[in-house]
Amino acid sequence: MDQNPYTTLAGLDDDLNGTTVVNNESLNQGSRRVMMAFMSSNDVPQAIKDAITAREAKFADFSIFSIRAIKGTVTQIFKQDDTKEEGLRNIDRARLPEGTILAATYVQLLFAVTYGDGSQRADDPELAKAADWYACDKKFDLQALIGRTTSTTGPVAVVPEGEATVLYGTIAAVTLKDGDTPFAGLETAVITARCDRKDLINEFPLTNFKTNPHSADGKVNLNNPRIFRDNRVIELELKGGVELESDGEEMQIWVMGVVGGTATIPA
Repeated sequence: MDQNPYTTLAGLDDDLNGTTVVNNESLNQGSRRVMMAFMSSNDVPQAIKDAITAREAKFADFSIFSIRAIKGTVTQIFKQDDTKEEGLRNIDRARLPEGTILAATYVQLLFAVTYGDGSQRADDPELAKAADWYACDKKFDLQALIGRTTSTTGPVAVVPEGEATVLYGTIAAVTLKDGDTPFAGLETAVITARCDRKDLINEFPLTNFKTNPHSADGKVNLNNPRIFRDNRVIELELKGGVELESDGEEMQIWVMGVVGGTATIPA
């Protein structure tokens, strides 16, 4: 049987009745191997295959992300009027760059909370850029989450017995009692991810994104990966059964959505 030219380039061998096996111990056997399988399908445009063969493109670990304030019961994490902005998202218009395809093999969801102080609203994206991020089941035991300085000392975290208190410099304080979490209601929410109206996951319960021995913080490796094509709309929708207690002025809850795997990039 003739070898698949794409698997050969990547150090793979597919001479076992079409089964792709690794013959290079240093090769990543995860999302890269998934990409190799897709390279023999119609999911990958011929122009991309030709670019890989000509070594004008190569494979790389790749992820896209976007940060969004959670408002109401439905939050669109990627939006078609988005612009790429350092610290908030790394793609424009909810699309992959031209010439890039992604074998999406994992989804990650992280959450943060920020607080306003009267001079700055809690839903100011600048606060989200500097926030600390947690899986949806993580309690805020230490609430040093505000990425701004109100005095020369900056944010100071103090943890007395039974509660966590944040001092924003010397002018304001917010207290959460032990056991409280701003994430109440998140664990019954669901997430849908799709590209070009083709689902990667559909109404996937957020309980799957909890921290556990089989998963990194908020990350789920998928058993059914899918190719995300360039210039096709990517959607990541968070939908909950209840509205989160987040008013945007005094407190704001944020979600960071990440989709990743192996992608093609210019060589």
